[in-house]
Amino acid sequence: MFDNQNDIERIEFLQGRDTPEEVLFFANQCIHQYRGAVLAAKRKFGRRNAYREAYIRSYLFHKQYVLENTNKELNSFDAIKAFDLAIKTSDAYSYDRYGNDEWVKCIVFLMQEGYSEEEIDWVLRHKHMRWAGDGYDPTCAGFQSYYEGIKKSLRQALTDIFPENKDAL
Repeated sequence: MFDNQNDIERIEFLQGRDTPEEVLFFANQCIHQYRGAVLAAKRKFGRRNAYREAYIRSYLFHKQYVLENTNKELNSFDAIKAFDLAIKTSDAYSYDRYGNDEWVKCIVFLMQEGYSEEEIDWVLRHKHMRWAGDGYDPTCAGFQSYYEGIKKSLRQALTDIFPENKDAL
């Protein structure tokens, strides 16, 4: 999980004091606040910065909390992997263009397609994310449309790059 000890303690305190609906409302408010802070930190400090990465971690922690407590079908282990991968790839070229929410949705989509973490990391940092954003909307739905056209060649390229994962695909 994330190393957001302050965020974890705050949520635990609120869970003991407030109703579940109030805690979800608080988490949603934090999502909006941290989303703004991520954008402001990028403008002020640039793409790679400790402040920005901390804001992204807090944003994704609260987003994960909201998703896990509103969508009971979401596998929490996959959600943790997806959010952790989103933090690791937050310095990718197309990350800001897609935004936090769409980036995580793209990760979940690739996980559902059967790709490993290393392969997903490669795809997210590769030109395909930019090309998908150029040809379609920079959203998960746009990426899925682009992906349908390149699925076979992408799988072949990943098999060549990561031969140890050949059986998984």
